[in-house]
Amino acid sequence: MKRIIIVGAGAAGMLAAIHAKTKDNQVILIERNTNCGKKILITGNGKCNYLNDDFNISHYRSDNLEFLENIITEENKKLLISEFKKIGIEPKIKNGYYYPMSNTSISIQNALLLTLKQKGIEIITNTTITDIKKINNKFILNDKFTCDKLIIAAGSSACPKCGTDGTIYDALKPLGLKIKKPLPALVQLKSEGKFLKEWAGIRCDCELSLFENDKLIKKSIGEVQLTDYGISGICTFQLSSDCIRGLDSGKKEVIKMNFLPDIKDFDTFYLNRVKLLKGRNDIELFEGLINYKLLYVLFKHNKNIKEALTSFSLEITGYNGFDKAQVASGGIKLTEINDNFECKNIKDLYIIGEALDVDGDCGGYNLAFAFLSGIIAGESIKND
Repeated sequence: MKRIIIVGAGAAGMLAAIHAKTKDNQVILIERNTNCGKKILITGNGKCNYLNDDFNISHYRSDNLEFLENIITEENKKLLISEFKKIGIEPKIKNGYYYPMSNTSISIQNALLLTLKQKGIEIITNTTITDIKKINNKFILNDKFTCDKLIIAAGSSACPKCGTDGTIYDALKPLGLKIKKPLPALVQLKSEGKFLKEWAGIRCDCELSLFENDKLIKKSIGEVQLTDYGISGICTFQLSSDCIRGLDSGKKEVIKMNFLPDIKDFDTFYLNRVKLLKGRNDIELFEGLINYKLLYVLFKHNKNIKEALTSFSLEITGYNGFDKAQVASGGIKLTEINDNFECKNIKDLYIIGEALDVDGDCGGYNLAFAFLSGIIAGESIKND
């Protein structure tokens, strides 16, 4: 009988356990928290956005996107929907975002836990794996646990309150795996300037354009939260991975903010507004369109009206840490694994989920990849 250990009982680990289990093998989940799926509970503001209709490679970042092209497919989107239905989760789709019909993440956690129990999968909690060796075709963990096949699903460095603090990378380094430096992603960005305290607390719709060394890299549109240290909100998070990678490599990162994203021809719009609202000053002209307090800040620090409203320049000088980040960029390089997530140079060792050099946009992309990697690795082991 084969003995399979999975380190990490989060999204990827639980799906891997469910798919790896057969009557002829033993599957053990080892989790450092007191319960499984802790991070699942806080995703999607507690509603667990686990998939997105717009499931394509453009929403992901990695040094090896070619690998991901075989994972991020329409076929696998359908597979994931089917897998969740099999464990009792019917989707509720809102603006392309998939949630459980109950609208609560605990439904997914409970469905996975029930399936683990029904399959007879052993769960060991409150245990952190800090040492991994391979001796005579057996894996030995913490000089205590032994197995024939090992799946690493212990997450990355992000969200340490959920039990994922990057400890697993220290355990994997002696095995010779190549690791891309983990950095925070889907996180708030910092800037400098007196105006930050003046606009703190304002929320507004905005188009953000990220420029790296004066070259446009990426755009994002949506609600932005203006803070006393910089900017936050999903619109900001979507740019954070690329921005932080650039900062870490010494590049200049500037975000230009368009506070009138629906106005395509500002000059014409402005002239028409002046004619319509005769006698009003510039702040009064735009008061019905943009937060009054924000207008004062923008015009105070940029005398050019068009630039102030459509391309306000914010140099990014820092970012919040892993404790605030939803995910991390970086991790075990995808060149280290085969398309079934088994390591190329270490037979019977699989790495899945956030431990890998894959990070996606907000909107269910990171969870979807974690779940799919677990399914694929688990099926590979079961069929081995």
